[in-house]
Amino acid sequence: MKEKIILKLITEAFEEAHNRNINENTPQKTNRKRSSIFIENIHNNFVEEFQEKEIQVFSNAYKNEDFNRREYLFDVLIAEIGYLKHKNIPYIRNSKIIIESEFARNIRESAIDFSKLVLSEAEIKIMILPHSIEKNPNEMEHYLNPLTEVAECVNGNLFVIFVPHPKNWQNEILNDKPVLTKMYKFEKSNSIWIRNRD
Repeated sequence: MKEKIILKLITEAFEEAHNRNINENTPQKTNRKRSSIFIENIHNNFVEEFQEKEIQVFSNAYKNEDFNRREYLFDVLIAEIGYLKHKNIPYIRNSKIIIESEFARNIRESAIDFSKLVLSEAEIKIMILPHSIEKNPNEMEHYLNPLTEVAECVNGNLFVIFVPHPKNWQNEILNDKPVLTKMYKFEKSNSIWIRNRD
């Protein structure tokens, strides 16, 4: 799957969640609800992208009837499935894409979720993190450089996508400027992060 498509699907999911007027009775509940809507939108976008019956998407957004479960180890898992011949029981043949998101603004929680990416054999691994809506958010200093040690342990194609924190989705500051999502790819051979400029 091309980087442009990945960024497009996640950006569209974010924009749709951002544009909904989601307000619960506490800020924490509002942030959780916004985050869950964002994951639901990601789920829906990847379901639409992968029309093949043998590719299935797992997340807390919907129950997968074949597996009788929602989330499968990761916030979002896109996997190729098979069925045992003699009982028609489903199993995961190959994980294609995994997505983890962490909106806590501390490196410890980010490192814990980032470590989940090390466990996967998926071809593509995506971590979604919050960025500041300030003029010059420094993702390199606050997230990418400290997480490089973990990134070096991840096999496959690794991407980090930054979106504004859910608490800022209805802020006037964010509404007055273009909605930003930023994607970086980790180049393991040189141990560097490369920004996608598309």
